[in-house]
Amino acid sequence: MSNRYVDVVITRQTQALSQMGFGLTLILSTDKASAYKEYTDTAAIGTEFGVESKTYKLASAIFGQTPKPAKVAVYGVGDYVDGTDPVSELSAALNTLVLTRNDWYYLTCTEQADAEITELSTWINTKEKLYFASTSNEALAETLNSDRTVLLVHPNPETYPAEAWVGACAPLKIGSYTWTFKTLSGIAPAAYDTTTINDIEAANGSTYIAEGGVNITSKGVTTSGEYIDIIQSQDYLKARMTENVFGLLVRSPKVPFTDSGIALIVAESEKTLASEVVNETTGEGIIARDADGNPLYTINAPTRTEISTNDRAARVLPDVAWNATIAGAIENVHIRGVLQL
Repeated sequence: MSNRYVDVVITRQTQALSQMGFGLTLILSTDKASAYKEYTDTAAIGTEFGVESKTYKLASAIFGQTPKPAKVAVYGVGDYVDGTDPVSELSAALNTLVLTRNDWYYLTCTEQADAEITELSTWINTKEKLYFASTSNEALAETLNSDRTVLLVHPNPETYPAEAWVGACAPLKIGSYTWTFKTLSGIAPAAYDTTTINDIEAANGSTYIAEGGVNITSKGVTTSGEYIDIIQSQDYLKARMTENVFGLLVRSPKVPFTDSGIALIVAESEKTLASEVVNETTGEGIIARDADGNPLYTINAPTRTEISTNDRAARVLPDVAWNATIAGAIENVHIRGVLQL
Protein backbone atom coordinates (compact mmCIF):
# COMPACT_ATOMS: atom_id res chain seq x y z
CA MET A 1 0.00 0.00 0.00
CA SER A 2 1.39 3.41 -0.98
CA ASN A 3 1.29 6.49 1.27
CA ARG A 4 2.14 10.06 0.30
CA TYR A 5 3.87 10.63 3.65
CA VAL A 6 5.61 7.34 4.34
CA ASP A 7 7.66 5.37 1.81
CA VAL A 8 8.61 1.87 2.90
CA VAL A 9 10.94 -0.27 0.79
CA ILE A 10 11.52 -3.88 1.79
CA THR A 11 14.48 -5.67 0.27
CA ARG A 12 14.51 -9.47 0.29
CA GLN A 13 17.89 -10.82 1.32
CA THR A 14 16.93 -14.42 0.69
CA GLN A 15 18.81 -15.27 -2.48
CA ALA A 16 19.70 -18.95 -2.45
CA LEU A 17 23.29 -19.84 -3.24
CA SER A 18 24.40 -23.11 -4.76
CA GLN A 19 25.79 -25.52 -2.17
CA MET A 20 28.21 -28.34 -2.78
CA GLY A 21 26.21 -31.61 -2.77
CA PHE A 22 28.24 -33.66 -0.30
CA GLY A 23 25.67 -36.46 -0.26
CA LEU A 24 25.42 -36.79 -4.03
CA THR A 25 27.11 -39.63 -5.92
CA LEU A 26 27.86 -39.54 -9.65
CA ILE A 27 27.79 -42.78 -11.63
CA LEU A 28 29.98 -42.43 -14.72
CA SER A 29 28.27 -44.93 -17.01
CA THR A 30 29.82 -46.63 -20.03
CA ASP A 31 26.62 -48.43 -21.06
CA LYS A 32 25.46 -45.67 -23.39
CA ALA A 33 25.71 -41.95 -23.99
CA SER A 34 23.33 -40.07 -21.74
CA ALA A 35 22.97 -36.55 -20.42
CA TYR A 36 23.46 -35.85 -16.74
CA LYS A 37 20.34 -36.85 -14.83
CA GLU A 38 19.46 -37.41 -11.19
CA TYR A 39 17.44 -40.43 -10.04
CA THR A 40 15.67 -41.16 -6.75
CA ASP A 41 15.52 -44.95 -7.19
CA THR A 42 16.62 -47.76 -9.50
CA ALA A 43 13.33 -48.19 -11.37
CA ALA A 44 13.92 -45.40 -13.87
CA ILE A 45 17.57 -46.42 -14.27
CA GLY A 46 16.44 -49.96 -15.09
CA THR A 47 14.03 -48.63 -17.69
CA GLU A 48 16.58 -46.35 -19.35
CA PHE A 49 19.71 -48.52 -19.14
CA GLY A 50 18.29 -52.04 -18.71
CA VAL A 51 18.22 -54.18 -15.59
CA GLU A 52 21.22 -56.19 -16.83
CA SER A 53 23.36 -53.09 -17.34
CA LYS A 54 26.36 -52.23 -15.21
CA THR A 55 24.72 -48.90 -14.47
CA TYR A 56 21.68 -50.56 -12.95
CA LYS A 57 23.79 -52.98 -10.89
CA LEU A 58 25.99 -50.19 -9.55
CA ALA A 59 22.98 -48.02 -8.70
CA SER A 60 21.34 -51.00 -6.99
CA ALA A 61 24.39 -51.40 -4.75
CA ILE A 62 24.14 -47.72 -3.76
CA PHE A 63 20.37 -47.62 -3.25
CA GLY A 64 20.37 -50.99 -1.50
CA GLN A 65 21.73 -49.54 1.75
CA THR A 66 19.86 -48.38 4.87
CA PRO A 67 19.40 -45.49 5.07
CA LYS A 68 19.73 -45.06 1.34
CA PRO A 69 20.78 -41.85 -0.43
CA ALA A 70 18.01 -39.53 -1.55
CA LYS A 71 19.33 -39.62 -5.12
CA VAL A 72 22.23 -40.42 -7.42
CA ALA A 73 23.34 -38.79 -10.65
CA VAL A 74 24.20 -40.68 -13.85
CA TYR A 75 26.24 -39.41 -16.77
CA GLY A 76 26.85 -41.67 -19.76
CA VAL A 77 29.99 -41.47 -21.90
CA GLY A 78 28.79 -43.85 -24.62
CA ASP A 79 29.63 -47.39 -25.67
CA TYR A 80 33.05 -47.47 -24.07
CA VAL A 81 34.88 -50.80 -24.44
CA ASP A 82 37.44 -51.74 -21.81
CA GLY A 83 40.80 -52.56 -23.39
CA THR A 84 39.83 -51.05 -26.75
CA ASP A 85 38.92 -47.41 -26.19
CA PRO A 86 41.46 -45.05 -24.61
CA VAL A 87 40.85 -44.52 -20.90
CA SER A 88 41.31 -40.80 -21.48
CA GLU A 89 37.73 -40.79 -22.82
CA LEU A 90 36.54 -41.15 -19.23
CA SER A 91 38.44 -38.16 -17.87
CA ALA A 92 37.58 -36.13 -20.98
CA ALA A 93 33.89 -36.78 -20.33
CA LEU A 94 34.26 -35.64 -16.72
CA ASN A 95 36.08 -32.49 -17.80
CA THR A 96 33.11 -31.65 -19.98
CA LEU A 97 30.58 -32.47 -17.29
CA VAL A 98 32.05 -30.32 -14.51
CA LEU A 99 31.79 -27.22 -16.67
CA THR A 100 28.03 -27.28 -16.13
CA ARG A 101 27.27 -29.87 -13.39
CA ASN A 102 29.75 -29.91 -10.55
CA ASP A 103 27.56 -30.13 -7.43
CA TRP A 104 28.33 -33.77 -6.67
CA TYR A 105 31.00 -35.20 -4.40
CA TYR A 106 31.44 -38.97 -4.83
CA LEU A 107 32.64 -40.37 -8.15
CA THR A 108 31.93 -43.97 -9.14
CA CYS A 109 32.26 -45.68 -12.50
CA THR A 110 30.86 -48.82 -14.10
CA GLU A 111 34.35 -49.72 -15.37
CA GLN A 112 36.81 -51.02 -12.76
CA ALA A 113 39.83 -52.42 -14.57
CA ASP A 114 43.23 -51.21 -13.36
CA ALA A 115 43.69 -48.79 -16.27
CA GLU A 116 40.32 -47.12 -15.73
CA ILE A 117 40.81 -46.86 -11.97
CA THR A 118 44.26 -45.34 -12.44
CA GLU A 119 42.95 -42.80 -14.97
CA LEU A 120 40.06 -41.71 -12.78
CA SER A 121 42.31 -41.57 -9.73
CA THR A 122 44.61 -39.19 -11.59
CA TRP A 123 41.63 -37.05 -12.59
CA ILE A 124 40.18 -36.85 -9.07
CA ASN A 125 43.52 -35.79 -7.55
CA THR A 126 43.00 -32.18 -8.61
CA LYS A 127 39.35 -32.03 -7.52
CA GLU A 128 37.74 -31.52 -4.13
CA LYS A 129 35.87 -34.79 -4.48
CA LEU A 130 36.32 -38.49 -3.63
CA TYR A 131 36.54 -41.45 -6.01
CA PHE A 132 35.51 -44.94 -4.86
CA ALA A 133 36.29 -48.08 -6.82
CA SER A 134 36.15 -51.85 -6.33
CA THR A 135 39.00 -54.11 -7.41
CA SER A 136 40.33 -57.62 -6.93
CA ASN A 137 43.92 -56.36 -7.35
CA GLU A 138 45.39 -56.42 -3.85
CA ALA A 139 48.42 -54.34 -4.88
CA LEU A 140 46.67 -51.58 -6.86
CA ALA A 141 46.08 -49.18 -3.96
CA GLU A 142 49.79 -48.81 -3.28
CA THR A 143 50.42 -47.63 -6.86
CA LEU A 144 47.88 -44.81 -6.59
CA ASN A 145 48.86 -43.06 -3.35
CA SER A 146 45.99 -40.60 -3.63
CA ASP A 147 44.25 -38.54 -0.94
CA ARG A 148 41.10 -38.69 -3.05
CA THR A 149 40.87 -42.30 -4.19
CA VAL A 150 39.42 -45.10 -2.07
CA LEU A 151 39.82 -48.74 -3.10
CA LEU A 152 37.84 -51.60 -1.63
CA VAL A 153 39.57 -54.89 -2.49
CA HIS A 154 37.14 -57.75 -2.98
CA PRO A 155 37.18 -61.04 -4.91
CA ASN A 156 33.91 -60.02 -6.61
CA PRO A 157 34.30 -56.37 -7.60
CA GLU A 158 31.43 -56.75 -10.08
CA THR A 159 29.07 -56.66 -7.06
CA TYR A 160 30.26 -53.06 -6.50
CA PRO A 161 31.14 -53.24 -2.78
CA ALA A 162 32.95 -49.88 -2.73
CA GLU A 163 29.92 -48.24 -4.30
CA ALA A 164 27.65 -49.87 -1.72
CA TRP A 165 29.97 -48.36 0.89
CA VAL A 166 29.30 -44.92 -0.57
CA GLY A 167 25.57 -45.65 -0.46
CA ALA A 168 25.79 -46.53 3.23
CA CYS A 169 27.68 -43.37 4.22
CA ALA A 170 26.59 -40.66 1.78
CA PRO A 171 23.28 -39.95 3.60
CA LEU A 172 25.07 -39.36 6.93
CA LYS A 173 26.18 -35.97 8.27
CA ILE A 174 29.87 -35.38 7.70
CA GLY A 175 31.66 -35.38 11.03
CA SER A 176 29.20 -37.81 12.63
CA TYR A 177 30.83 -41.05 11.45
CA THR A 178 33.91 -42.82 10.19
CA TRP A 179 34.07 -45.20 7.22
CA THR A 180 35.40 -48.16 9.21
CA PHE A 181 33.03 -50.78 10.70
CA LYS A 182 30.23 -50.20 8.16
CA THR A 183 27.92 -53.12 7.28
CA LEU A 184 26.89 -53.25 3.62
CA SER A 185 23.58 -54.75 2.52
CA GLY A 186 23.82 -57.20 -0.37
CA ILE A 187 27.61 -57.57 -0.20
CA ALA A 188 29.25 -60.82 0.91
CA PRO A 189 32.38 -60.55 3.06
CA ALA A 190 35.67 -61.44 1.39
CA ALA A 191 37.12 -64.76 2.52
CA TYR A 192 40.63 -63.39 2.89
CA ASP A 193 42.97 -64.74 5.55
CA THR A 194 44.55 -62.46 8.13
CA THR A 195 47.79 -62.10 6.17
CA THR A 196 45.96 -60.95 3.04
CA ILE A 197 43.83 -58.47 4.98
CA ASN A 198 46.94 -57.06 6.62
CA ASP A 199 48.66 -56.75 3.24
CA ILE A 200 45.65 -54.94 1.74
CA GLU A 201 45.55 -52.48 4.63
CA ALA A 202 49.34 -52.00 4.56
CA ALA A 203 48.94 -50.89 0.93
CA ASN A 204 46.22 -48.41 2.05
CA GLY A 205 43.35 -50.38 0.62
CA SER A 206 40.29 -51.58 2.46
CA THR A 207 38.21 -54.72 2.25
CA TYR A 208 34.96 -56.17 3.59
CA ILE A 209 35.38 -58.80 6.26
CA ALA A 210 33.57 -60.83 8.89
CA GLU A 211 34.86 -59.88 12.33
CA GLY A 212 33.33 -60.86 15.66
CA GLY A 213 30.24 -62.17 13.92
CA VAL A 214 29.64 -58.89 12.08
CA ASN A 215 30.36 -58.01 8.44
CA ILE A 216 32.28 -54.72 8.34
CA THR A 217 34.47 -52.53 6.16
CA SER A 218 37.97 -53.05 7.48
CA LYS A 219 39.60 -49.62 7.29
CA GLY A 220 38.28 -46.25 6.13
CA VAL A 221 41.32 -44.75 4.42
CA THR A 222 42.22 -43.30 1.05
CA THR A 223 45.09 -44.83 -0.93
CA SER A 224 47.47 -42.24 0.56
CA GLY A 225 46.71 -43.60 4.02
CA GLU A 226 44.72 -40.55 5.17
CA TYR A 227 41.36 -41.27 6.79
CA ILE A 228 38.42 -40.63 4.49
CA ASP A 229 36.53 -38.59 7.09
CA ILE A 230 39.51 -36.23 7.47
CA ILE A 231 39.46 -35.46 3.73
CA GLN A 232 35.68 -35.04 3.86
CA SER A 233 35.91 -32.66 6.81
CA GLN A 234 38.54 -30.54 5.04
CA ASP A 235 36.40 -30.29 1.90
CA TYR A 236 33.21 -29.68 3.83
CA LEU A 237 34.60 -26.85 5.96
CA LYS A 238 36.16 -25.16 2.93
CA ALA A 239 32.95 -25.37 0.90
CA ARG A 240 30.65 -24.17 3.67
CA MET A 241 32.97 -21.32 4.72
CA THR A 242 33.24 -20.21 1.10
CA GLU A 243 29.45 -20.31 0.75
CA ASN A 244 28.86 -18.38 3.97
CA VAL A 245 31.34 -15.61 3.22
CA PHE A 246 30.24 -15.36 -0.41
CA GLY A 247 26.63 -15.20 0.75
CA LEU A 248 27.47 -12.20 2.92
CA LEU A 249 29.13 -10.42 -0.02
CA VAL A 250 26.23 -11.17 -2.37
CA ARG A 251 23.38 -10.26 -0.04
CA SER A 252 24.88 -7.11 1.45
CA PRO A 253 24.66 -3.78 -0.41
CA LYS A 254 28.28 -3.32 0.66
CA VAL A 255 30.65 -4.82 3.20
CA PRO A 256 32.71 -1.76 4.18
CA PHE A 257 36.49 -1.96 4.45
CA THR A 258 36.34 -0.98 8.12
CA ASP A 259 36.89 -2.87 11.33
CA SER A 260 33.15 -3.48 11.52
CA GLY A 261 33.13 -4.83 7.95
CA ILE A 262 36.07 -7.11 8.72
CA ALA A 263 34.16 -8.32 11.78
CA LEU A 264 31.28 -9.36 9.51
CA ILE A 265 33.65 -11.56 7.48
CA VAL A 266 35.10 -13.06 10.66
CA ALA A 267 31.59 -13.74 11.98
CA GLU A 268 30.65 -15.70 8.85
CA SER A 269 33.87 -17.69 9.06
CA GLU A 270 33.32 -18.42 12.73
CA LYS A 271 29.72 -19.41 12.06
CA THR A 272 31.02 -22.21 9.86
CA LEU A 273 33.38 -23.50 12.54
CA ALA A 274 30.85 -23.18 15.36
CA SER A 275 28.24 -25.16 13.42
CA GLU A 276 30.59 -28.13 13.18
CA VAL A 277 31.40 -28.51 16.89
CA VAL A 278 28.26 -30.38 17.94
CA ASN A 279 26.40 -32.86 15.75
CA GLU A 280 22.69 -33.36 16.36
CA THR A 281 23.00 -37.12 15.90
CA THR A 282 26.16 -38.09 17.77
CA GLY A 283 26.79 -35.05 19.94
CA GLU A 284 30.24 -34.62 18.42
CA GLY A 285 31.03 -32.94 15.13
CA ILE A 286 34.06 -32.28 12.96
CA ILE A 287 35.76 -29.99 15.49
CA ALA A 288 36.81 -31.20 18.94
CA ARG A 289 35.91 -29.76 22.35
CA ASP A 290 38.01 -29.58 25.49
CA ALA A 291 37.13 -31.18 28.84
CA ASP A 292 34.89 -28.21 29.68
CA GLY A 293 33.00 -28.43 26.41
CA ASN A 294 34.67 -25.43 24.80
CA PRO A 295 35.25 -25.68 21.04
CA LEU A 296 38.88 -26.06 20.04
CA TYR A 297 39.21 -23.44 17.37
CA THR A 298 40.53 -19.90 17.04
CA ILE A 299 40.08 -17.31 14.32
CA ASN A 300 41.98 -14.07 13.80
CA ALA A 301 41.92 -11.22 11.31
CA PRO A 302 43.90 -8.00 10.92
CA THR A 303 42.44 -4.61 11.74
CA ARG A 304 42.01 -2.07 8.97
CA THR A 305 45.15 -0.18 9.98
CA GLU A 306 47.20 -3.39 9.79
CA ILE A 307 46.27 -3.93 6.14
CA SER A 308 48.42 -2.38 3.43
CA THR A 309 47.18 0.50 1.31
CA ASN A 310 47.59 -1.63 -1.80
CA ASP A 311 45.33 -4.37 -0.41
CA ARG A 312 42.73 -1.83 0.66
CA ALA A 313 42.85 -0.21 -2.77
CA ALA A 314 42.42 -3.62 -4.41
CA ARG A 315 39.58 -4.39 -1.96
CA VAL A 316 41.33 -7.52 -0.75
CA LEU A 317 41.02 -8.62 2.89
CA PRO A 318 44.17 -10.68 3.59
CA ASP A 319 45.32 -12.89 6.45
CA VAL A 320 42.04 -14.09 7.93
CA ALA A 321 43.40 -17.19 9.68
CA TRP A 322 41.81 -19.94 11.74
CA ASN A 323 43.03 -23.01 13.52
CA ALA A 324 40.86 -25.93 14.61
CA THR A 325 41.46 -29.28 16.26
CA ILE A 326 39.63 -32.08 14.49
CA ALA A 327 37.69 -34.50 16.67
CA GLY A 328 38.79 -37.61 14.79
CA ALA A 329 37.62 -41.03 16.01
CA ILE A 330 38.70 -44.12 17.93
CA GLU A 331 39.08 -47.14 15.65
CA ASN A 332 41.59 -49.28 17.51
CA VAL A 333 41.71 -50.02 21.23
CA HIS A 334 44.57 -51.48 23.28
CA ILE A 335 43.61 -52.73 26.74
CA ARG A 336 46.00 -54.41 29.14
CA GLY A 337 44.79 -55.94 32.39
CA VAL A 338 46.21 -57.88 35.31
CA LEU A 339 44.29 -60.43 37.35
CA GLN A 340 45.48 -60.91 40.90
CA LEU A 341 44.66 -63.22 43.77
